[in-house]
Amino acid sequence: MPLERSTGGELPSEGAVTGAIQVPPDGQPVLFLPDHPLTGGYPIIGALTDSSLDLAGQLAPGVRVRFIVKETS
Repeated sequence: MPLERSTGGELPSEGAVTGAIQVPPDGQPVLFLPDHPLTGGYPIIGALTDSSLDLAGQLAPGVRVRFIVKETS
C-alpha cells in the first residue's frame, strides 16, 4: 500500500545514507542499498540499522516488510 505524502513534489537535495528509506511521489518507499544515489530530493522517513542491511539485500522484489521503530538514546 502506498504511503500518503503531505507535500507533493521534490524537496531540496540532501545527502542520503545506505539504508535510508525514501518516499517518492508515488508513495512506494525505496530502500537505498550500496548502489544508491548520493543525494535525494524526496522525504527520507528512516534508515535501517547496519545489522538489517544484509537481510534487506536478500529480499525479493515486491516482498512486504514491516518496520519497527527502535528508540536510540
